[in-house]
Amino acid sequence: MENARIFDILIPFRKFENANNEVFAAKTDGQWQKITASVYAKIVDELSLGLLELGVKKGDKIATILKNCPEWNFIDMALLQIGAVQVPIYPTISDNNYQFIFNDAEVKYIFVSDSAYYARIKEVVEEVTTLEAVYSIEVVDGLRNWTKILELGRKSKRS
Repeated sequence: MENARIFDILIPFRKFENANNEVFAAKTDGQWQKITASVYAKIVDELSLGLLELGVKKGDKIATILKNCPEWNFIDMALLQIGAVQVPIYPTISDNNYQFIFNDAEVKYIFVSDSAYYARIKEVVEEVTTLEAVYSIEVVDGLRNWTKILELGRKSKRS
C-alpha cells in the first residue's frame, strides 16, 4: 500500500497483525514504558476527535513547546489528521520571539511539557489575542492537562 498522506501510516498500525508492535518508548519514574502501534493510533484518534470537539479547524495553528517525548508525535499526527498546523517552537528562544511567533502565527492553542516550559511563556500569552488555551503534558497546577482533550475525544459522537 502506498501512503498518500503522512497520517496514512496509521492505517497498518490499526491492523491486528501490527497492533502489538512497539513504536515508542519513554522513561517514566526511571522505567521504560513502551507504546504499541495500536495504542499510538488510538491516542492519535482520540486527540484528533478531542481537538475537533474544541473547535479546531483545518488551517488552525497549534503551538508546541515540548521536550523529546511520545506526546510530541501524538500531537503532530493528530493535527495532521484534522488539517491543523503545528507550530513547533524551540524552548529556549527569547520572550520577544515567543510573543512574535504566537501572534504572527495566530496560534489558537499551545501545548507545553511542564511547569518550567509554561513559566517561560506565562507572561507572554496574555498578549496573544487568538489564544484560547494552554495545555500541559505533565500535571501543572492551574493549567489544563492534555488528557482532558483525550477525554473529549473518547466522548465524541464524531467517531
